Amino acid sequence: MLMSGIAAQMVTLLCKEALMLAQETRLVATPTEASTIGALMVQPEATVSDPPLPSPEAAGLLLLLLSPKEPKEPKGR
Repeated sequence: MLMSGIAAQMVTLLCKEALMLAQETRLVATPTEASTIGALMVQPEATVSDPPLPSPEAAGLLLLLLSPKEPKEPKGR
């Protein structure tokens, strides 16, 4: 199947654009970027707080709050 002249020109332009983008794309970090990333990876995380401790009292309160209420008496109609 033969392409029309306009379609062939569009394909040629798209190929040239893709080639230009590929040439401008840098796949390797510069030494400065690599050292910065390495320094960030080595730094330890700061301790913000201790993890929460389990408390049985809180579980009882939670069950009390989430328990279903007793049904109300139906009103007479």
